[in-house]
Amino acid sequence: MDKKKKITKEDIKSFQRYLIDSPLCIGELIESLGEEGKKLDFTPESLKFIDTLLKEKIKKVDPIRRWEELDKPGPELTQEEKWLIVRLAYYLAEVLIQNLGAEWDIEKRSSHAQFKRAVLRIKNMLNGVDTQRAIFATGRNPNAKSLYDWYSRNFIEKKPK
Repeated sequence: MDKKKKITKEDIKSFQRYLIDSPLCIGELIESLGEEGKKLDFTPESLKFIDTLLKEKIKKVDPIRRWEELDKPGPELTQEEKWLIVRLAYYLAEVLIQNLGAEWDIEKRSSHAQFKRAVLRIKNMLNGVDTQRAIFATGRNPNAKSLYDWYSRNFIEKKPK
């Protein structure tokens, strides 16, 4: 088997370090928001506040660039945007864990886009949820639906069994 297609001990250690960082990062997020941090109560409703933060703090980027521009790098994230995206991803993960019983896992399917990444498994969902990608996509794409709408559509309207 090709070494690139295996989960290594280093991948497992990296995954474990990622999980260890979760409470610290969520705490930093809440503290950075001051009084507004109280709105982060780990309920699905709190995702509406996260949507507001994404609108205010993450610059939107045109998701469709002209074909002649595709070989040029897209707009880079600022350090502040990176900091916020990571912490919001941990927060979203905790909302999924507390409300849906989601569990952390490392994506083991080598054919999957999230191979070797930390994902959340939710009962009866084939694919894991990569919360960093969800936050990034919602924050940067001007056509993206809100996180609250995504949660409602996938978990309230279609309750997983």
